[in-house]
Amino acid sequence: MRLLTSLLLILFLSTAGFAEKSASYWYKQGKKSQDANLQIKYFSNAIKENPNFVGAYHRRGDAYRSKNYITKAIEDYSKTIELRPKDAFRYYARALSYLDLKKYNLALDDLNKAVKYKPDFLDFYYNRAIAQVELEKYKPALKDLNRWGKKKPKIYQFYILEGRAFLGLQEPKKALESLNSATNMDENASTAYFYIANTYKTQNMYDEAISNFSKAINRDAKNTKAYVLRAECYKEIKMYNQAVKDLSFTISQNPKMSTYYYKRGLVYTYTNHWQAAIKDFGSAISHNKNRYEYYNARGYSYLKLKQGEKAKKDLLASIKLSPNSTNPYINLAGYYWTYKKDKTKLYNYLQTGLENGFENKDFLYDETKYGWLFKDINTTSEFRVLVSNT
Repeated sequence: MRLLTSLLLILFLSTAGFAEKSASYWYKQGKKSQDANLQIKYFSNAIKENPNFVGAYHRRGDAYRSKNYITKAIEDYSKTIELRPKDAFRYYARALSYLDLKKYNLALDDLNKAVKYKPDFLDFYYNRAIAQVELEKYKPALKDLNRWGKKKPKIYQFYILEGRAFLGLQEPKKALESLNSATNMDENASTAYFYIANTYKTQNMYDEAISNFSKAINRDAKNTKAYVLRAECYKEIKMYNQAVKDLSFTISQNPKMSTYYYKRGLVYTYTNHWQAAIKDFGSAISHNKNRYEYYNARGYSYLKLKQGEKAKKDLLASIKLSPNSTNPYINLAGYYWTYKKDKTKLYNYLQTGLENGFENKDFLYDETKYGWLFKDINTTSEFRVLVSNT
């Protein structure tokens, strides 16, 4: 009996030793390979032999990430965290994957833990700054960048992040200093010029903004954001044809993006091209039926074309989507006065729009704004009293 027990023990130890050796073998094969698919295969074999092999999970996660299988990478990194909950680099690896997916809150949580367990590793701070900038946490981002920049050579992307943080804090002078440093490091990079342009745009310096958006576009012809923002600048300086041209390009690149149709439709309204505007607002609605402003804009355009019933239908749809909005109520009030001469409904909708926070009361008397919808009645004392007292 004792002999049998001894033999079973020897057999068990031998089997366990073989499994451990086998896991190690596959792990070494994975480390040697330069092929991500083979790495995944070898590390999977190692994990099969040893389900608690932290290194194999981590390496397989790296291989998955290199193949852009980010969700699978996160699953493996999460397993390493389960096995080593106080290992900073396990959190760091998962945080990088969350950054890949633009899940910045999750990335920030992991990077906070990484810093907690290893506060002297500077790259944690740099990547945490990335997440913080995206989450509009600009002051802590600058703090992390400053800590990283004191001991690391400042790189192009550092200046971009720093510039974006200063821009978010509404410090345009500092933002431009950082972003110009980025252009000095890489004058052919589109991103720096894009944010320089954006800085000028926030200061209403539209000519400078257009110049730098153009530089960004010249370096990256498919930078649709630059086209959209340049179009907004063109609109502000009343270069409407150029704005339409830029937005038409973005639509050609992203034909299902509803906001681009909406923005182009708004430009058409400035040039009184109401049919073109209605067509664009209709395209915007076809791609996204849940935006109240699309219906409101088309409704107002129908009012301009004296198509009252179509306008009413759109304006009611807009209010249904956003009961706390303002402009749809003002427009509907205008409909009931201009097309129905219904004072009761006029004042009901007008009062609701004002109570919801409509601030541009002067527009109600301006013929180039909403005043044309309230012609004659907006000169009466009852109208003025309602507007001033609401």
